Amino acid sequence: MVFALIVGLGTFLVYQQRVSTQRGEDGRSRLLATYSAEAAKQDPGQAALIALGAYAVSPTDEARNAVLRRYDQFKNAAWVLTGAEGSIRDVAMSVDGSVTLATTENGRATLFVRQARGRVQRLQLDLDEMAFHPLVSRDGGRIALVSGAGALVRYDVDVAATAARGLLGPPQPLRGAEFEEISDAMGWAGEEDRMLALSPDAGQLVTLVEGRLTLWDLATGRRQDVPGRLPVTSESVWFGPDGNTLVVSRSGTGVSELVMDAVDVRTGKARELADGVHGGAMYGSPTPLSGDGGVLVVCRRVEKGDDTVGVYRALRVRDGRTLKSYTYTGPNDDCGSIAVDESGDRFAVNRYEGWEVVGTRRGSRTTRSETSSPDLVVGRLLGETSRPVVPVVAEGDNHVAALPLIPRDIDGSDIAVGSPRLVGGGKYLVAHLRELDEPGKGETLALVDAASGRTVTEVKRPASGAVADRDVEHDLLVNDAGTLVADVVGSDRVLIRDIPSLREVAEVTTQEPPVDRSGAPEGLTLTFLRGGDELLTRSGSRIEHWDARTGRRLSPVIDARALGLTKKDPPRFGAGRPAAVDSGFAVNRHAEKGYVQITVAREPVLHAVHLRTGKENKDLRVRLGPRIERAIRDSGGRYAAAKSPGGMLELWSTPTGERPARLVGPLGPLGSNERFTGDGFVFSFTGTDGEFFVANGGSVRFQQLSDSDALQTYDFAADQYFLAASPDGRTLLRTLSGGAFGGGNGDRGRLDLIHLDPELWKRHLCAVVGRDLTADERGGLPSGLPEGICPA
Repeated sequence: MVFALIVGLGTFLVYQQRVSTQRGEDGRSRLLATYSAEAAKQDPGQAALIALGAYAVSPTDEARNAVLRRYDQFKNAAWVLTGAEGSIRDVAMSVDGSVTLATTENGRATLFVRQARGRVQRLQLDLDEMAFHPLVSRDGGRIALVSGAGALVRYDVDVAATAARGLLGPPQPLRGAEFEEISDAMGWAGEEDRMLALSPDAGQLVTLVEGRLTLWDLATGRRQDVPGRLPVTSESVWFGPDGNTLVVSRSGTGVSELVMDAVDVRTGKARELADGVHGGAMYGSPTPLSGDGGVLVVCRRVEKGDDTVGVYRALRVRDGRTLKSYTYTGPNDDCGSIAVDESGDRFAVNRYEGWEVVGTRRGSRTTRSETSSPDLVVGRLLGETSRPVVPVVAEGDNHVAALPLIPRDIDGSDIAVGSPRLVGGGKYLVAHLRELDEPGKGETLALVDAASGRTVTEVKRPASGAVADRDVEHDLLVNDAGTLVADVVGSDRVLIRDIPSLREVAEVTTQEPPVDRSGAPEGLTLTFLRGGDELLTRSGSRIEHWDARTGRRLSPVIDARALGLTKKDPPRFGAGRPAAVDSGFAVNRHAEKGYVQITVAREPVLHAVHLRTGKENKDLRVRLGPRIERAIRDSGGRYAAAKSPGGMLELWSTPTGERPARLVGPLGPLGSNERFTGDGFVFSFTGTDGEFFVANGGSVRFQQLSDSDALQTYDFAADQYFLAASPDGRTLLRTLSGGAFGGGNGDRGRLDLIHLDPELWKRHLCAVVGRDLTADERGGLPSGLPEGICPA
């Protein structure tokens, strides 16, 4: 007896110890998640590492959401450089993008070196004065900047250093009146003004002050003025393909116009390369050179009818020859930011969220992609031809992000219907597409790679299928298996196609739908039954049952209005004041095989009607709360998701033979926030033991209805606009537009696929941030952080 008591007590103490340990880990995890949110304001890369550490300590909701927000911020970046001490003002970068020097609005300077396998070394330059005008040599082996005291300070860089403290050699100052004037000018000069530049071999420096060009030998400190004098309106200078050629910009005759000259440093002779160059680009320098200095790309605004378009030219600096001329005629067709690759074989042009990558060689093609809008384009066009990236800084940001310019065939503006469907576990998207700028081309039904936006297969839709006022929720439907898609192509026609080939397998012609006073027909609605090979159509109040693979009718037509489901039938489509927007009947599949669920508008009863007999089974009736308008049930019939007035959502228990009970809600309102109202949300049962998800506003909620404590939420930093979800709710399609990463805000914009997978988030964040927490960073955080959050 005593022994049993001792054993029982020991077991209890072990259990209590485990509970205490878990509570302690949960507490540290939540505390670190709070630290991550604070750190994100100054260093989002560090914040991501802290969040990952918090999640490793214990996967609390707070830690998971901290990781999600950082992942969402950097999701569409190839790599990021974070930790600049303030809002970035200016950035210089080596030709290959491996060495970056950034200065901030408050005069701080930070060096970043990207090494093998994407690892990043970061060093804050410990300067006594403010730092301006960063310079990086083409090979990254030397950096320089202008100090607030009016001196040029340069350093040699060891790009292979294994620790940040070994990156730089000792500072080598160079003084002169020109540097003092450049320092004084920093208060009013723009980010695009380049008043000094390093030579191709970084052995010389050129300054441009008041039209005077001066060469400086960095080994000896000797200076030499270039013969002659340029106009005082000269603004910026770069080295061309060699140490004897400079490229200089000066003000032109028109507003915001520049003239580009090539200057021979030996004679001072200037040769005009281009005039009328637009100098007022919104996002970065409008006059970039290729990495080797051999190709200059400029943009000129040209009147074309009633519009002004941007005409870009790639010019060979050596002789001024035009290698490529390209006219941008897309949205906001004017001159924008430009990034050129190392050799001048490609350049990218930007207008707001749109990018065009243009090849300068004969026969090369132009590709279009979309990203978030940059505030400053800070580097070359990097990466391979198939996967170009461009480094940018978003407005007010304290980090550099490399944006992949991946071509896309579609974006949110091309989706003609508001409810596309995800298939293949979220890998593909089925949607109606149309060209908004070419409406005469009609619509297509397309299978699209959801991650890349590239069209895999598409077929032309009949002209009768392009309906302006459509029921976006029901005119395109995919079965549960993702093998068939039903497409409404007319007022009474449905085409059923195979997935992924989109080959037509059947066509059905339904009962003629009712029309309103103007003669417009009510839209058809579609419902696939479980199993996926049987289709229900509703035309007005009439329900038809079809074999989806052959188009054969399987049951007699059921007229819901003739069933006597309610004492008073709803008004007919188009009748009444205000006019009824539909016939008042909703059709859903039923848990019992051979039955269809029918609900009547503003009636809280779910009716079960046998498809072959057309009779209601009153024993299967389910009566929900009095305010319920519509409802769907899970596959087992145990639970229901119901809509109540005001766009609210309720979850109910509906077991056969028992009184229904509300379990959760009301939740919502659905699709309503400060940016959009009434749509941009998705919800469904997942098919796993009563699990339900709703993606709405700024969160995705998973509720296990069989266990009231099993609730999981994914909270974003901003409201989202969700278009579709995979059956398990863990893959979501949304649109992004305007602003930085991670802000979905409307039914027009860039398509973006996001997976709710913390392991995926960790792999991506470790890859793009490229480093781990330093000892100094760990010293300012609570104890218990795991070692090697992002191991090399």
